[in-house]
Amino acid sequence: LQVRNDQTRTCLDLSSMLGHHELVKLLAEKGNSMMTNATNLTNGMGYSPLHLACAWNQLEVVRNLIINGADIQLKTLHGEKPIDIAKRYQFEQIVEYLEWIGKENRKKFEKKQTDFFFCK
Repeated sequence: LQVRNDQTRTCLDLSSMLGHHELVKLLAEKGNSMMTNATNLTNGMGYSPLHLACAWNQLEVVRNLIINGADIQLKTLHGEKPIDIAKRYQFEQIVEYLEWIGKENRKKFEKKQTDFFFCK
């Protein structure tokens, strides 16, 4: 899963770019079971499969990657999160989905913080 071609892309990178969401799901699950966290591996520029899926407007791939642990806050070497890339290319469905996921994660974090506070 970590082998890269001469353009520094893994199988998961290429599948993410080309929209092969079933293969993405399979590779991401396999990577998780092997403890490689393949969904968050980055290339030399800091692009993860999620960044690439956002750049290529692959909404179903974005969903599969996030379900399998892709980090929506991961930044490239230029400081771009996946949502920043989707915004740059004006892929509104992906932007809306990532905004929704971000809000859901904040709610979960705030609930954990509140639960932790009241458990003391």
